[in-house]
Amino acid sequence: MRLGKVTITTTSQATEDLSKVERALSLFLPPDISPTIRKYEGHHGNIIHLLSASLEKNRDIRAFLTLLREGMSRQMREVLCEQIPERMDADGVLHLRFDKQRAFLGEIMLTRGADSIVVSMKIPTYPKSRDEAIKRAREMLCG
Repeated sequence: MRLGKVTITTTSQATEDLSKVERALSLFLPPDISPTIRKYEGHHGNIIHLLSASLEKNRDIRAFLTLLREGMSRQMREVLCEQIPERMDADGVLHLRFDKQRAFLGEIMLTRGADSIVVSMKIPTYPKSRDEAIKRAREMLCG
């Protein structure tokens, strides 16, 4: 089964320690994957780092899914499984946000807040079907 593509991104503001943000992001990445870090200047001259990783190989995506499932509490997995339909768009992309501060502490917790690690998972279906993408996402994430 082709798994699609997973994109993981977050930002490090000038007030944050970049190494701590990298550590939080590493909770979601297979050991042999390092994020790309780009430096930008904010509207007020502040430095913003954009950290991102794109997973396209099946083994990397499987490793990510294992990290995600094993890193979440049972209760958080149940919440995720309930929310899959509202987080899936018409193109079969599952949009997730995880609390960046909690990730730094080693916890994977869903959030709707802006200070987050953003995960987009493309769930391919043929022919394209949102309902089938939801079903496949549940199989991958909920067991």
